[in-house]
Amino acid sequence: FLKEINEITRQCWSRFVILYPSLAAHKCPLAVFDNRLTKTAAISEPANERIVLSFKLYRANKQEYINQLIPHELAHEIDFRLFGEPDVVDWHRGNWAAIMVAYGIPPNEFHELET
Repeated sequence: FLKEINEITRQCWSRFVILYPSLAAHKCPLAVFDNRLTKTAAISEPANERIVLSFKLYRANKQEYINQLIPHELAHEIDFRLFGEPDVVDWHRGNWAAIMVAYGIPPNEFHELET
């Protein structure tokens, strides 16, 4: 699963690089699974250049991860890399929301997966 999820992450990142060419200077974040995440679908860790995904929720909702959750977390990584660390209040607004819209998906703050 890990090889597969990192390939999906690289594909999403490549789409973002087309939208934001300056991202080409940055490496794609690593995707890792964490079995401790059971209600949280994913977390962005920009300082560690990685996104952390719930293995349980990924297995049950693979297409939702591909379509929404991986781009969602990558948008946080991009926001951090291009604009610096956002205020906690703006974590799901401003630049992040614009990045999501540019990618072509709605800037939803929360997932709707059954946990």
